[in-house]
Amino acid sequence: MTLLLRSLLAVLALLLLCALWQLGAAQGQGAGVQIQPAQMRELSQPERPWQKLDRRLLAQWAGPYELRFEVDLDEQAARQPLVLGLLLRAASELSWDGQALAGNGRVGLNQAEEQPGRVDHWVPLPPQRAGRHQLHVRASSHWPLAIRSAEAELRIANLQTQATARYAPWLVAAAAFGCLALAWGYFLLAAHHASQQAKQQTGRRSEQRLLLVLGLVGLLLPLAEAWRPVLGYAYPWHPWRLGLILGLTGLAAWLLPLALAARWQLLGPARRWGPVAGLSFLLLAWAGPGYSYDMAGYFAHVLGLLAAALMCWRGRSQEPGMAWPLLATVLCSLALALIWPGAFLDGFYFLALTLLMSLLLLGHARGLLRLGEQAARSEAQRAELQTRLLRNSMQPHWLMNTLTSLQELIETEPARASRMVDLLAEEFSQLRRLGDAPLITLEQELELCRAHLRILALLRGHDIALEVEGQAAGIMLPPGLLHTLVENALTHGGELHGQPAFLLQIEAQGDATELRFRAPQGPGRTSKGPSGAGRQFIETSLATAFPGRWRFSDGPDGQGHWCSLLRLPLNAGGRP
Repeated sequence: MTLLLRSLLAVLALLLLCALWQLGAAQGQGAGVQIQPAQMRELSQPERPWQKLDRRLLAQWAGPYELRFEVDLDEQAARQPLVLGLLLRAASELSWDGQALAGNGRVGLNQAEEQPGRVDHWVPLPPQRAGRHQLHVRASSHWPLAIRSAEAELRIANLQTQATARYAPWLVAAAAFGCLALAWGYFLLAAHHASQQAKQQTGRRSEQRLLLVLGLVGLLLPLAEAWRPVLGYAYPWHPWRLGLILGLTGLAAWLLPLALAARWQLLGPARRWGPVAGLSFLLLAWAGPGYSYDMAGYFAHVLGLLAAALMCWRGRSQEPGMAWPLLATVLCSLALALIWPGAFLDGFYFLALTLLMSLLLLGHARGLLRLGEQAARSEAQRAELQTRLLRNSMQPHWLMNTLTSLQELIETEPARASRMVDLLAEEFSQLRRLGDAPLITLEQELELCRAHLRILALLRGHDIALEVEGQAAGIMLPPGLLHTLVENALTHGGELHGQPAFLLQIEAQGDATELRFRAPQGPGRTSKGPSGAGRQFIETSLATAFPGRWRFSDGPDGQGHWCSLLRLPLNAGGRP
């Protein structure tokens, strides 16, 4: 599938979700109903005249207070069964043309007397006639609210279609929620499977943790959004819901671009950007509701999408198959946010976020499964190569010569022969103990190499030095790498008089450690380098332990030496 087709499908999926959402939200609006501007007054000052509804002023009233709405119904609307919805953050008593309707909580002079009402109150209206009608509301809101904003809105709708209008858009959200839940579950299963297949897989852990939290945020956000229209609640819960939505919005705005940056390694370690992200999130949570809840959420949405678009653009060259569809979806989401800000806040945002997170989760899960399969194949190949190397080590050219020399020493120098037996036992014990470990320390590997060189030194009658420059502490690597390099050097190389036989240089290079191993070149090595089981074993071991984060090269240095370079990641699973 081409990149253009993938991008178009992602955009079309987003537009389809948003269109279905908008279609559901547009159903059931009252036709032939005209609501006049509302009025309000405090009951503690009945002598004062009615004034135009001012939501900012109303937010400061605890009550009791009165609201008055006038509604005009035409003949068509009057013939239909109607339902009245009052969206008011207060306890309320309603009367329609002087006829009492079902109350919402209990109005009180103080908090002790008041029983909080539900934030959205829907009641059916009796049969109506065409003309003007009046709704009178007596209300109070004594319970403290962290977000002091009032909402006083009247809705008149067809009774038969109101339920559809209330729940229809959330069927789309429920479908999106289910898709995201499946993608998140698949991601968790893939992560578990990959960890079982390759227990030393350490790459992409930052992305995996970010996606884990991002998926949880994506699942909680539509639940928090749907809490009010689907389930409802008493009005004191309203600021808690708004705070939850704003917090989840801020988290999503940060986690989405950070997950993309971690996927393509566009940012440094978490200690660099973590404090900045946390401080910005706290500022959003503290300052946002104080100025404008909707504006704070809107800017968090837009800034998060802009940062995500930047990360997709920067990652397009590394993984075009994923970056371009994500970029197209993010840009489409930004366009929707600019064209329909209100609709974007009410539902388009988490639909877009659901699609983006599903693409990310499924892409990461597919990559994990692929890496797990590659790691399993690499592990099998490494085991086969390890067997071949062990078999080669048992060939007469080394072991038989050693045993022959041992037999001679038993007859001529028993003490020296006993020492050789001890050294052989020591080396084979180390090979057996370390050979099955996925990673060992560099000190253990060096001790294994020196045990082997002590045997050869006893056979040849002079020491064979392995010198080390740099700090070996804390470096982890697969077992047998340096031992294989030493074996190759002894088989194909030689010794240079007046110089150490082997030199290992250790140097830190940013987020990696470089090991430079130098040995005599010898006549058995050409500029092309060896391509046998030894090299395959080294490369397969590195690919199994550090997929995509290693490098191995070797060749002559022009001064009679053969140099091998091993590049290992710093966070190789065992560094303190």
